[in-house]
Amino acid sequence: MNFPQYSHYQIFQIGIQGIFLLCLTDNVENMNELFRNCSSLLSLPDISNWSISKVSDISSMFEICQKLKYLLDLSKWKKKKIINISYIFNE
Repeated sequence: MNFPQYSHYQIFQIGIQGIFLLCLTDNVENMNELFRNCSSLLSLPDISNWSISKVSDISSMFEICQKLKYLLDLSKWKKKKIINISYIFNE
């Protein structure tokens, strides 16, 4: 499952809570640009328990999220397959 199949506008229609429900799967492989350009995003619910063991790309995940000031501890993430983190927090 790759998140880029959803446009940014569809993500807003699904809603942030819907995205978190989608992330309850172990089959996500790509989170590239997941929250990119969510310029009004202030905070996120707890994403520390997301299963990302199959994810290889988190590039631009939080790019252009200027108002997002706090991320929870992501040290629990199993990051073994991640190979691309470019521009993850780029503004």
